Amino acid sequence: MTQESYNEIPYPSFSHRETHPIHLATLATLLGMEPAPVERCRVLELGCAGGGNLMPMALELPHSHFIGIDYAERQIEEGQQVLAALGIQNVSLQHMSLMDIGPDFGEFDYIIAHGVYSWVPEDVRAKLLEVCRQNLAPNGVAFVSYNTYPGWHMLGMIREMMLYHTEEIADPPQRVIEGLDLISFLAESAPPNQEGYASFLQAYVAMRKKQKGEEQDDVYSFLLHDDLSEVNTPFYFHEFAGRIAAQGLQYLADGDFPSMMPSKFSPEVVQRLGQMARSPIEFEQYMDFLNNRSFRKTLLCHQEIALSRRIQPTPELLSA
Repeated sequence: MTQESYNEIPYPSFSHRETHPIHLATLATLLGMEPAPVERCRVLELGCAGGGNLMPMALELPHSHFIGIDYAERQIEEGQQVLAALGIQNVSLQHMSLMDIGPDFGEFDYIIAHGVYSWVPEDVRAKLLEVCRQNLAPNGVAFVSYNTYPGWHMLGMIREMMLYHTEEIADPPQRVIEGLDLISFLAESAPPNQEGYASFLQAYVAMRKKQKGEEQDDVYSFLLHDDLSEVNTPFYFHEFAGRIAAQGLQYLADGDFPSMMPSKFSPEVVQRLGQMARSPIEFEQYMDFLNNRSFRKTLLCHQEIALSRRIQPTPELLSA
């Protein structure tokens, strides 16, 4: 989608708890890092929309400083108006491209890129990881979310059918309506010998209809900028791990920490996973295969940091 499409139908500006500095710092500490104190830290969000994710953090952490950038001018302007109305002084929202960020933009303890990586061209993806390396403090933590395989092989099928069906429709809301209508038709009309296929399509339609109970504009925006986006590139987790390693970064943890635990599987399955996986990266990849995972929230840190994968909560963490 172009800058104009985001100005016409803005992406919803929500808060995301997994990106909160307290959450990021807690996971980093559990794994042996010494992250910056969240009470006085610097946070950068790439693709901040209207700042809805940063503002609650800023109110909770008044001595920390938050910068958000976004390519959609309308959303930045709307966010700046909210900041002024609320009198929030420790957030700066800037209309700019992340391609323009250099080393002189500053160093940050926490960098957030939620819902950006899979939805931008390859040169922007490379730049995003470059920013995570060059602008991340030595003990900093970055959060990058993206669509992932194998789950997105199935969702990608739905996306491609909707794109085909709506390729000659210019009006964005109408594209969403017609796209969903197609999938509803297919779900209702699939032949009896395609029961599994029909069930999957029905589950997708049910998920989107549930969203219709929310703001109508938000439903249009989610579908338009996510599933019907001009660019939507999923990755296997091991591929993403290789990309960050090439930038001098390493995998720290998943923002959805419980997803890393194989507790829902039988002891036999866990034992087999341990036999197959020779590294934390391989273990996570096999877990994705088992879970048919379609979305990841990956935490990164600098490659030089020695991590401890044996979680040993400190008294300070237990009393927090």
